[in-house]
Amino acid sequence: MRVADVGGWTDTWFAGAGAVCNIAVGPGARVNVRPRTDEEVRLVHPQVADGALLRHAVDAAGLTGIDVHVDAAVPPGSSLGTSAAVLVALVAALAALGGEALEPDEVARRAHALETERAGRESGVQDHVAAAHGGVSWIEVGPFPAWRHTALAVPAEVGERLLTVHLGGAHDSSALHRAVIARAEAGDGHVHRVLDELVALAREARGCLVAGDVAGWGATLTEATAAQARLHPALVGEEARRIGALARDHGAAGWKVNGAGGVGGTVTVVAPEEAAARAALVAALPPGTTVLDLEAAAGAVVRPGAGPEAGPPA
Repeated sequence: MRVADVGGWTDTWFAGAGAVCNIAVGPGARVNVRPRTDEEVRLVHPQVADGALLRHAVDAAGLTGIDVHVDAAVPPGSSLGTSAAVLVALVAALAALGGEALEPDEVARRAHALETERAGRESGVQDHVAAAHGGVSWIEVGPFPAWRHTALAVPAEVGERLLTVHLGGAHDSSALHRAVIARAEAGDGHVHRVLDELVALAREARGCLVAGDVAGWGATLTEATAAQARLHPALVGEEARRIGALARDHGAAGWKVNGAGGVGGTVTVVAPEEAAARAALVAALPPGTTVLDLEAAAGAVVRPGAGPEAGPPA
């Protein structure tokens, strides 16, 4: 999965070109693919994936006679790029079963094409790139859907201070997102000015991380969240604003609504440096919210020949 994405919305077809700085976290998605003794394809995805999307991936790979079991470590609707992470894992696993060892960019490219071209969904590229590469990513996009990925070396403190809060409830802001996209497609100057601002903030986030300026990076996350709200005020909901204000009052360096925003989802906070202050912040979170057990993570890893201990296929 990915959090703290600065520059989200600029990695899309309607932006044309952009830049994103984000951090991959885990545990994320896990896919177990095993051959069967017949030609049936059996998909098991308890509440973590769209079966039609998985079927597109299997059909594209041209494989039959397999069991596919999908799992994810975060609740549905977390706005952390779950569907992209699942697709990246599935593409990598199916390719390995077919005898291919794919580079991360090719895994991401195939996964993004499945989601947009085959399934017909709106999707930027950042989620697939983050899931495939892992770590801290600098992603320059353009012309869409092409990208250039650079891994950033950052202080361990960055991962240690991340606190991702799930706001509870369902996350479905599709109509809201379509409204923003329609304005961008129509050439709305305000929308495109905000997209340019988000690109500039992504560059600022990269600079702070590379310099080890965690406080500056946190402030950039907060600025990026405010810019996102200028695309549409409802992209940063009242629950998210309350978490941001609470984090500020407890000495956090900054906060970011993850993903495209809207109702529900998650907020990632750059928590205070002191452990006691972090504990006080967690204790003050409102009822109904949950701190997700996440940490900085590597990208897609294929483990061939896993036995039953890897988990049940179905």
